[in-house]
Amino acid sequence: MQSKIGQVAIFIVVALVLVGGIVLVSWVNDKDDVEIEVRECESADDCVPAECCNARLCVSEQDAPDCTGVMCPPGCRGYVTEELGCDIDGDGKGTGECVCVNQKCEASFY
Repeated sequence: MQSKIGQVAIFIVVALVLVGGIVLVSWVNDKDDVEIEVRECESADDCVPAECCNARLCVSEQDAPDCTGVMCPPGCRGYVTEELGCDIDGDGKGTGECVCVNQKCEASFY
């Protein structure tokens, strides 16, 4: 009789360990499906050109390139007019700017 009680106790412990393992694995897998929301910006002031010279893309200020000592050539790259610093009409402004859209930095061209 005591042998049967021991076997039942071992069976219950093994069953609890297996069920606990299944629950743990399911919980860990659910954690992988969580989407992490990336917030690059709150306003356009948080966005900067992605390159030091003639950028076409924008990034968050924290991902800005280090442009210390970089000398940019004047003008545009060939016939490309969609560059943030490209002043094609001589008014002192580029053809685009960095903006914040849905908390992501984007380049907007005129």
